[in-house]
Amino acid sequence: MTIRGLLATLAAMFAGHCHAAIDTIIPLPKEIRAVGEPIPLDGFRIVVAGDERSQIAAAEINQRIVSLGGKSLTVGRFEGPLPDGRLILIAPCTAKELKALSPSLEVTPTKPGVQGYMIRPSGNSENLKLMLVGSDRLGTLYAAVTCRQLIVKRDDRLLLQPALVRD
Repeated sequence: MTIRGLLATLAAMFAGHCHAAIDTIIPLPKEIRAVGEPIPLDGFRIVVAGDERSQIAAAEINQRIVSLGGKSLTVGRFEGPLPDGRLILIAPCTAKELKALSPSLEVTPTKPGVQGYMIRPSGNSENLKLMLVGSDRLGTLYAAVTCRQLIVKRDDRLLLQPALVRD
């Protein structure tokens, strides 16, 4: 094992117990940029498209929250306009529900491409929407794997680091 591999493994092992930085995400996405400061997960919920991978993605995020000592977020079906309040939206770009969103999420089956995804925050801290959209169903799941690493525990509080991610 290389030194870099060892350091990556150690970072993954201790990510839930320290203040994880954007550059500790494994595997590191092609583009990632923190947007603002981490905000408490209090009041967040997860809204998913009707496909199985989006449900699995929500479970991935909730598994991370529980592993850090938190309570799972409520998971609901994405139907119609996005509700007010803080939420994490999970869907493949082909989900019909996404067509009504404005502005466009700039994710298609070919952009960023097969197994690709985008994570984009929108709104302010009180009404934050974190959009996890995959170019395909597997990309949607990969978005959640990245998102779960944006959740950290600090001083007995769970925080979400809003970030703009493309991979």
